[in-house]
Amino acid sequence: MESRSEHQRLTERWLRQVIERNPASLSDWRAGKVCQVCGDIATVSTWEEWVAAHSEGGEFVGFRKGHIWCTAVPPGALAERPSRYCEICQQELPHERDRRIDLSWICESCERRVRERGHDLESVLAELSKLRFGHYESNPARSDDEEVDDSDWPLEGRLEPPVGWLPPGLYRCGQCGEIRGTTWTNDGEGGVETIESTCICEGIPCRNCGRQNVHRPISDYYDPTDGHFWHVPYFAGMTCPECANG
Repeated sequence: MESRSEHQRLTERWLRQVIERNPASLSDWRAGKVCQVCGDIATVSTWEEWVAAHSEGGEFVGFRKGHIWCTAVPPGALAERPSRYCEICQQELPHERDRRIDLSWICESCERRVRERGHDLESVLAELSKLRFGHYESNPARSDDEEVDDSDWPLEGRLEPPVGWLPPGLYRCGQCGEIRGTTWTNDGEGGVETIESTCICEGIPCRNCGRQNVHRPISDYYDPTDGHFWHVPYFAGMTCPECANG
């Protein structure tokens, strides 16, 4: 019988082989999912696009082939809207924690329908997204000139992203615990661009006490409690919270 250490050695070797590969090579990332801004089907074709479409706290927001206007909605407005769209029937459902399945939203009726047939819900949603891609990639659900009007959306409290979820490419700093790394987001024109999250370790010393760091001006950082990237402008205060409140 092989020893436990031998199994661990093999696991470590296989893990290195997997994570040294390009993330795009690990699966087929073509998908058609429900855009949580407008409720229509949006598609992504690549790993980078899949990441960018989920960059706002795990919410799927379309940004290409008829969904460019969906990116014009302020992230805070979507975060505080009290409803979402079911990934299966596309009907509105409450923005409640128990209606989220992984990175999708499912109404109670559709969830029960799938589970009653003995299926794993996540597997069904993954298969459905691939089947939708083939149709909506060549037949966009929206036209390029359809604007989304968020001016009369009701707003309520935000719901945090799924526990432990971070956009791929981001990770917790081992020293300060803040988020650092580089991931992808939409560029507002139907494409993707990289965005870097800098932690407080990468900041500059407080100009008052010099003991604590502040976030570096003209940088961005990801806040896992609300799922958003926050920009630090060049004119931001360069004093630490302790000095600012003292």
